[in-house]
Amino acid sequence: MSKLKPATAAALVLGMAFTAAPLSAFAAIDPAASSVQAKEEQPDNILSQQEVQERVAKLVEIPAGYELSQASYRPPTSLYPESKGMWHLQYRLQEGGQDHMLFLTVDANTGNLINFDRSEMPEADGQPLTEEAAQEKALALIRHLSPDKAEQVEQVELLDPEQGKKESSDQANDVWTYRWVQMIDGVPYTGNSIYLTLTASGELVRYSLSWTDGLEFPSAKPEITKEQADQAFADSFQVLLQYMRVPERFSDAERLVLIYGQLRSSILPSFPNIDAQTGEAFTNTGDMVTPQPLPDLQPIAEQAAGRDQELTKEEAVARVERLQLNLEGFTLNDTSYQVDSQNSDRHIWQLNYSKPNQSGSAGFEAAFVSLDAMTGDLISFNVFHRGNAEGEEDRPQTVDEAQAQERAIDFIRQALPSYADKLVLNPAADNGLNLKTKNYHYSFAYLVDGLPVANLMVSVMIDAKTGQVQDFTNRLNSFHPLTPYPDQAQAMSLEEARRLYLDHYPLHLQYVSVHDPKSPYFGVKEVRLAYAPYYTGGAKALNAITGDWIDPNDPDSANGAKATDIQDHWAKDSLQKMVSLGVFEPVDGKVHPNEAVTRGDWFRDLMIALQMGRSTFDGETFPDVPRTHEDYAPVEEALQRGWMTHDEVGATFRPDDNLTRAQLAEWVVGLLDYREMAAATDAFTKRFEDVGQDEPNFGNISVVAALSLMNGSGDKFGPNETVTRAQAAVVIDRILQKFRDDIK
Repeated sequence: MSKLKPATAAALVLGMAFTAAPLSAFAAIDPAASSVQAKEEQPDNILSQQEVQERVAKLVEIPAGYELSQASYRPPTSLYPESKGMWHLQYRLQEGGQDHMLFLTVDANTGNLINFDRSEMPEADGQPLTEEAAQEKALALIRHLSPDKAEQVEQVELLDPEQGKKESSDQANDVWTYRWVQMIDGVPYTGNSIYLTLTASGELVRYSLSWTDGLEFPSAKPEITKEQADQAFADSFQVLLQYMRVPERFSDAERLVLIYGQLRSSILPSFPNIDAQTGEAFTNTGDMVTPQPLPDLQPIAEQAAGRDQELTKEEAVARVERLQLNLEGFTLNDTSYQVDSQNSDRHIWQLNYSKPNQSGSAGFEAAFVSLDAMTGDLISFNVFHRGNAEGEEDRPQTVDEAQAQERAIDFIRQALPSYADKLVLNPAADNGLNLKTKNYHYSFAYLVDGLPVANLMVSVMIDAKTGQVQDFTNRLNSFHPLTPYPDQAQAMSLEEARRLYLDHYPLHLQYVSVHDPKSPYFGVKEVRLAYAPYYTGGAKALNAITGDWIDPNDPDSANGAKATDIQDHWAKDSLQKMVSLGVFEPVDGKVHPNEAVTRGDWFRDLMIALQMGRSTFDGETFPDVPRTHEDYAPVEEALQRGWMTHDEVGATFRPDDNLTRAQLAEWVVGLLDYREMAAATDAFTKRFEDVGQDEPNFGNISVVAALSLMNGSGDKFGPNETVTRAQAAVVIDRILQKFRDDIK
């Protein structure tokens, strides 16, 4: 049975009779003794643990019942070179069988608070603050927690246009969020920022000081105009037409969306900065950016090589030998023919190798090779080391860059014969000698109808000492695109795409960090005055057909879906969230919020909202939900996860029947694993006139009502009424906010 959060427990207590059995009878309680540890030996000239605890007590209020469970000192890192280290403190409250945590980080030298974070939202305490009062409370906290920074920071509306109150469908989860950035002579430097989150009533939830002291800032007076910077930016920023992968729900397949973006390992754009003194474009590592023509994407082979029969075991072993992988000294231990775990329609040959350490010291190396049994394509090659590889550091570098690139291209032609005519050396990748690995790295982009697919690539690492393949990554193995592909003829022009990018990401005068790529934490090397875009709401890619902006971290935004029939609806916020999550897909702009939800709809919508549902299933549990039914996967998944049972449903599922409110209450209780609690009907008082204590769903309805997941109208619940799309949206929204992390 699920452990209860304090908010859940309190809500349920309110729904129970005061004479009922104690809540502890229903909730798992697992108290554990607190332990305080100092993991690193700290120097004498820093604050002691006791001094830090006293400092924390003056800075923030530790709620009643929370006890220090862990304290550890961490020595300085290159991320905070000016610090003498950090103290990390954890406070814990055990209640209702669940841990509630506070996490704090304190500068061991100054005693300044670096981070404060609660593991969950505290209970609402008092009336919600007005916008003015919340702003004053936040400023007061900044002055209290960071007095030496308070006079250096300001809020920048253009940088954070949505800061302020963040509302949710559950008012108890409303928060105020703020960000302050350092200002130097009226110019912002976003590298030094303070983030702060308050509950609606003003209680501190989260605080973060991201700050590097000791930086030198050049003059805040630019030598070039904004217009000159705009032109330099336009000259140095290039996009090209390409495809983006969008996963299909309940399927391993993907659909392709046409976008304009940069050809790089990430779909998100990486904008150049324009030096406000010289007008030169530079990257975040200080490298100069020069205008480049669109790359000529020529595949590394004119045509693919095919086979008409599968490899034998002997042929598979011989093929690996011809690839000249870095297997010198390795012994082949095992060769097996099996079904590919990522593609059940394909068979593979799996070859396993090992090499003991010949120097006598402990350690060994193991290598694993997978081949497509039909095409002979190399699926994966990985070498694992335990202990030190013998003599590696003593070998001189004998392979130059031209030789390494030729070797990489030749290897990919041999390793992926059925793909070679669709692979191109990625002109935007950081190909060549890698300073960290001391080997050569090369990335190849994959083409569909002549256009690259963003974030889909093959990469190979060439040993700079031997010229052999040291590592190989093949992301094509998981690529299963649906056809037909979007029509390239419908895409907007390159000129229009560039104009939209420049309009969407205007330049602003600011200080920007130049990072040291050799630093373990990518530390700040210097600060420059530059014109650069603000990143508001995250960077996005441009849909080449609709002109909508797509968030690659939210694939459903690729739909460009907008609902036009919910603007004045009582459940507008929850309905819009379902649209954003891809649960409801507008047809002609409408989601029809008052239409009925079927039994099959519920589990399909729930799986999409929870981003679950990629399991495989052995058979067909219900005769009326065969494999060909659109609800087959979500229904089988729900049954497999225990969200519903055969006893609850019966011999048939009836996916097209309308879902009643009583049935929904039962399935929500199953989803949350509260069946045992709902069965204790004597623990609840009667709340609705139309739901008697002797009725089968009395316990289920009492639980969902006590948790405010489903509410009636006055003294009526309407157990036999049909659930509407709006009602389902609100219930899913509340589940996501209150219980998302608890659902298994």
